[in-house]
Amino acid sequence: MYLDQIIKDFIKGIKNGSIQIKRSKKRYSIGSIKVYETLEDNFKSVQDHYKSRWTIEDVTNELATKWTAYLHKEKMSDSTIGKYHKHFKRVINVSLRNIENENYNRERKGFKPILSDRSIRRIQIGLENFIKLESESSDIYLTNEEIKTLYHLEDLEPHLEKANDIFLCGVYSGLRYSDFHRLGPEHIKNGNIEIINEKTKHRVRIPIRPELNQILKKYNHQLPNMSSQKLNVYIKEVCKIAEIDEPIEVSKSKGGLTKISKSPKYKLVKTKTARKSFACNLHLEGTFSLIDIMTMTGHKNIKSFETYINPVINDTNKRVKDSVFFKGDILKVV
Repeated sequence: MYLDQIIKDFIKGIKNGSIQIKRSKKRYSIGSIKVYETLEDNFKSVQDHYKSRWTIEDVTNELATKWTAYLHKEKMSDSTIGKYHKHFKRVINVSLRNIENENYNRERKGFKPILSDRSIRRIQIGLENFIKLESESSDIYLTNEEIKTLYHLEDLEPHLEKANDIFLCGVYSGLRYSDFHRLGPEHIKNGNIEIINEKTKHRVRIPIRPELNQILKKYNHQLPNMSSQKLNVYIKEVCKIAEIDEPIEVSKSKGGLTKISKSPKYKLVKTKTARKSFACNLHLEGTFSLIDIMTMTGHKNIKSFETYINPVINDTNKRVKDSVFFKGDILKVV
């Protein structure tokens, strides 16, 4: 049972619906399928590099070490390596469950098992070595003042003006790029944006604030088309023009090494920053509960949502530090 074939069969299964998401029993989205296709390409590169073709019984600490070493050599971040490991484990666990079911059927008919219980257990132990590596995130969010500055920018070149407008739609709506870039008249209802998230298939309703309404009117409620790659490049240039250049300390792990450096804030802005800015600023306002904000962002659990409000920790610390409790009372010295 070759691993590359197991991955290929898994992709075939999620495409035709025979393999579904375990908890929800729903089919995998197009985006998720692409993730596993990337895993397939990456695993092929690893096998080519080591001039090997591994089987399911090669799922051991040695394979995990070789794969990780190769990805580090390719200068991939720890978080990226962690994602490959996570998806690989998912593929193998599905395969092992299928083997166990087939073993049961074969046992009833008096045939030998595909793999012994001992071999299955050894593979499961081997999978534990494919750990989810973490690297400190350099994700940031834009403050209300910075967002206001972007909105009032004038005399931008046409392509930068479009990029700024598209980005601000994400900031004001909290939608993912895959959703806010396809906004159209059909999504505007009674002063709200009503849209089904492409990733989660979850329907959200977001009130349209005046600035967002002006941008949508400007384009007749049909945003101009721009790829996420171009938007990522152009919005950095826009933020540089807006002088959003506060030095930000960044910790990055690549090739197994962690480096800490400083970068101007505009260099860290990307499409995902729009959604984070929406969530962080609503959270900082203190008016809304996490559940309130999650109904607009479409998050289904608090754990995944917390990754969007992590950048506000410094702001929270500042508010706590300025509180009456931490200011304390000046004690009279006797």
